[in-house]
Amino acid sequence: MSQMPAEEQAKLEHYLRETAKILYKNTDSDKLKDFESIEREVREQMMERVGPFIGEFFLAKVDTEEKHESEK
Repeated sequence: MSQMPAEEQAKLEHYLRETAKILYKNTDSDKLKDFESIEREVREQMMERVGPFIGEFFLAKVDTEEKHESEK
């Protein structure tokens, strides 16, 4: 993994904190009672809500690169 510029790292951390606040606010309190249930909920939120957007970005980038390669 390459070194991320400090400005981009700060921006990423800001957005991740804001995302975490939204996810926490919209999580049932009964899922926040102990470490195990919190960990389970975090994993579920990551897989269901966050992962697809990150995956779409990387897949779109790969598709674009493949298209450019096939045009050569």
